[in-house]
Amino acid sequence: MMMSKIKFPQKADIQEAQWAPILLEPIEGSYERLVIGVAVLGASDYHIESANALHRLECFYGINAPAIEMAIQMTCEHLKHDIMERGTSAIMLPKLVLSSASLGEVRVAQGASMEVIARSWMKTLSSIYETTATKIPDEKLVQQRLPDRAVKTRDSIPELVLEYVDARNSDVVQNFNRTLIEGHSRRSFKNSHEVVIDYSGKNLFANFGSIEVGKLASSVDKIKRRLWDLKVHRDNNHRVDAHQMLIHRPPQGSKLGSQRQIDNIEEAVESLEQQADQEEIRLLAFTSVEAIGERLLKVEQAA
Repeated sequence: MMMSKIKFPQKADIQEAQWAPILLEPIEGSYERLVIGVAVLGASDYHIESANALHRLECFYGINAPAIEMAIQMTCEHLKHDIMERGTSAIMLPKLVLSSASLGEVRVAQGASMEVIARSWMKTLSSIYETTATKIPDEKLVQQRLPDRAVKTRDSIPELVLEYVDARNSDVVQNFNRTLIEGHSRRSFKNSHEVVIDYSGKNLFANFGSIEVGKLASSVDKIKRRLWDLKVHRDNNHRVDAHQMLIHRPPQGSKLGSQRQIDNIEEAVESLEQQADQEEIRLLAFTSVEAIGERLLKVEQAA
């Protein structure tokens, strides 16, 4: 009788990475902390595994649970974009968007992938995380928990810009789209045909977007739709010079993504700029949320 050979993992299949837990104080000033995610960075890849059993928050925090959910989403999304910009520095010297958020000790781990490492530690550390045989996309989870609300957007750049602007000039926040202020999606399924403008101010009408490493095609498609909204709004309001598309992109020399991926992003940005120019809409690309926020404030504060 021949015994089947057992295949042990080869050393080449094992990846080494740095990881850190993402922590949040749900009650500011208290000693209570939640593990809301795990960030894992390898030599050329990264993964952030976020808490996915957020329905459990209602048991502990009641009517405050939605605000904590939003804080979790914003913290993890902001960290994702910071990792794209600063690589390992984003977890070694974190600059988190909320003062109630922090990172735990950075450690080294090994695993088959960044995602495997992240899920393994989340399962061990977090009480608001659960593993399932089939992972349900974030949009479906939100629909199941909140059937009477619009699906939350996965692109958090508009919310992050709003948060940055609010910290520096709260009077300007009233110009953001009401659905962004309330924390809902910019566009519901029922009203997907409607024109949506993220920011409508005195000197500026703007939409926001982002280009992500590894998601170039979908990112460009979303930006084109946002450009179309600006074009329709511009044609209806006859203010050619006031409409701008402000996007976030990873910088040249980003540590996450191959040089070919970064070059492809550069080409995509140039192509989007040309398309925007044809419609007499200005498209500007920035490598940080802060730069987008400062652009908005500068235009609005102009005489």
